[in-house]
Amino acid sequence: MKIVQKSSISAQTYVKNVDIPLDSERARAVGFAAEEGGLRVVCCPASAGWELPAGETPAAAFRLQTAGGEARLLYCVSGKTYYRLPSGSAFAQGSVQFSRIPACVEITAEENALLFSDGESAALLTKDGFAAREDIPAFVCGAWYYERLWLALPGEGGKIKFSAPADYSDFNEAIGGGGEIEFPDAAGEVRALIPLGIYMYIVRARGVQRLEARGSERDFILRDLFSCGDILAGSAAAVAGKLFWAERGGVFSYGGSGETEEVCPAFCENLPLAAEKVRGGAFGRRYALQIGETLAFFRAEGGSACVAAQGVGGLTCPAGGALCVYRGEVCEVSAGNPSLCVWESEPCSAGGRALLRAVRVRASGAFTLTIESGGGKRRIEIAGRGGERRYSVNLAGENFVFRLRAEGEGEVRSLAAEYEKLRGGMV
Repeated sequence: MKIVQKSSISAQTYVKNVDIPLDSERARAVGFAAEEGGLRVVCCPASAGWELPAGETPAAAFRLQTAGGEARLLYCVSGKTYYRLPSGSAFAQGSVQFSRIPACVEITAEENALLFSDGESAALLTKDGFAAREDIPAFVCGAWYYERLWLALPGEGGKIKFSAPADYSDFNEAIGGGGEIEFPDAAGEVRALIPLGIYMYIVRARGVQRLEARGSERDFILRDLFSCGDILAGSAAAVAGKLFWAERGGVFSYGGSGETEEVCPAFCENLPLAAEKVRGGAFGRRYALQIGETLAFFRAEGGSACVAAQGVGGLTCPAGGALCVYRGEVCEVSAGNPSLCVWESEPCSAGGRALLRAVRVRASGAFTLTIESGGGKRRIEIAGRGGERRYSVNLAGENFVFRLRAEGEGEVRSLAAEYEKLRGGMV
């Protein structure tokens, strides 16, 4: 998105005029980019279709690839969930609420699905809907491995339940069916189940085990790999054939044989690894780690890492990509250049309570203009052809924020606001 005129927002009123240039230093782009040692990371708002109802703020976003298209789920700060199906045009409120960002398992069975749980309840997202599932136990972490669903249950220490083959809802104990495994608890609680190659790595509080579970349960083979420091819950992920995790003393990896390796120790000295909230994930050939509100990335091959941004939340890495929440926006992380640009003004005062009657826009290309005030929110789709066009708004408030979004090439030459001062302070 290209801004070509400096002085472009003009607030007009019979009381006071306000001019705010589009390239003002106080204006900001929503998104970030970081590069160090050849490791480049770009984050920008996700493509259109993530808009929530007014008053809701996303805390984490998830997406599911299905044969019919992409299904999406948003978990909000309020605890509410909203989902959008491939056949839908807007988010619908889910009947399930979670007490925290839910753990998520991607199921690649005959029909792909995402299974969620906050340790108290479980819910399933498919191409056909999103609903609670009482036939699936609530869990703290899980994995889909060799056509079975594996779940670590809350308060069960080293116990893991597994489903019957090709049936993620059948946990009845039977030969060739479902069952459970009671692991020795000396290594502490199960904090992650990570499929990698032909194995599933069982990440415990103070060590890692490896399970090979091909065939029937009589052929399962469990091996203790190593003990380590206190692994931060939620930090483990697999990328490029390696297992990555974080401890309070640093970030480590294990490649399947030999010893564990400390990753970028000098870099990790500056990370707040004592933070309680940690989320790990992987996309491309990068290990992503959110510690508190700090988002860092590590090259899977080692040797370079970078802090991408502060103030980030809700890191998720579904289907090989990475999503997070930044400045109230669902953002997508990539290794290349952003495909969507956003410009946002600082709050623009009309000199007291007023009514924004309309905006005049001179632009080339397709844009979405969102205007917010204490009185509400308006969204306008703009298809500019170089000339000026007037759009009705009728939004009351005292301070107005203008946000332009573009998913392709385009230019905004001017943006003017028409204010009318309201008499008596009422609309």
